[in-house]
Amino acid sequence: MFVQFTRQLRRITTRRFDTLHQRIQKGAPWADKVGLTIHWLRHHAITQVQRISRDAVAARYARHAGTGVTGTYTKASGEDVCRAVSVMTGTDHPLQYAGW
Repeated sequence: MFVQFTRQLRRITTRRFDTLHQRIQKGAPWADKVGLTIHWLRHHAITQVQRISRDAVAARYARHAGTGVTGTYTKASGEDVCRAVSVMTGTDHPLQYAGW
């Protein structure tokens, strides 16, 4: 996962994920009771992308390697992922105009 800082992409650090998790726990007291974690949110986002588009796009969004026969023949572009995220969020994806 990447974050855009002044046109330069950087990987999100584990510390940033920890901070996000703490903010979720603080802002939604019920989150700990139901087991809401960053991993759960990631899984939910991947599932939503898969529902919006096709499996190859969801696999690319999740950064999964194309394994198996289907992964060999179906490919998704970065533009496909940007479109799916734009539909999911209702906003433009930051990389959609950068030629990803």
